[in-house]
This record gives sequence, C-alpha cells and structure tokens, in this order.
Amino acid sequence: MKPEAMPSPSHSTATVEQEVIRAHRLMPDVDIYEKDGTVVVLADMPGVPGAGVDLQMEANKLSLTGCATTASGESGTAAVRTEYHRTFTLGKDVDRDTITATMSQGVLRMELPRRQEAPQKKITVSTG
Repeated sequence: MKPEAMPSPSHSTATVEQEVIRAHRLMPDVDIYEKDGTVVVLADMPGVPGAGVDLQMEANKLSLTGCATTASGESGTAAVRTEYHRTFTLGKDVDRDTITATMSQGVLRMELPRRQEAPQKKITVSTG
C-alpha cells in the first residue's frame, strides 16, 4: 500500500502510512470418517498455527475456532485476518474425556473415540 497524503491541522500535507486490516470469516472445509471406533474430523485452516486454534466443549456441542493473520501489500504494512469457525453436534456415544486434537500444515485433526459399550451379560439367579 502506498503512503497517503493527509492534511495536517496547519493545512500542509504530510505522508502517513496506515495499517489496514481486512477480516474474513470462513467455515473450514472438513472431512469426517470413522476408523477403528474413532470418529476423525479433518478441518482445513491454512495459515493457522496450533496456538491460534481454540476448541470448546459445551454440552454435546464441539466448537472450533482458528485465527490467522498474514501481512500483505508491497511494504507488508497491511494485514489480512482470517477467522475460521465451525460447530459440531456430538453423539451420546462419543467419549468426551478422550478427545484429542493436533494441528499440522494447516489441517486440524480431531479424534473423537466412541465409548465402548459393555457387552451384554447374563446374570444367573441362585436359589437358596
């Protein structure tokens, strides 16, 4: 971005560089599949570092938010902020205490293991 001439209080002109921030709010693309009793969610969030990801759990809702800021323009004085947000409703069989998440090369990988149901057991009634 080129410097812009702005009038000063004494009506002379001065050159001032301004930082311009553009914000984009996006819903990340996701792939969801199940493997070995675990639901795997892959969310594409290019440019978001692991520290820029926030996962929140409330009741049966899992919300993910990611934020990335990149410099742009010829002199790097402008910035573009990209925010990703998506919410998922989890089934009752997801073990909320064992959910894991990793971020690598702009892809968030969440693993949501399903609870193991106890096998049905016949109980013998004794008399006596």
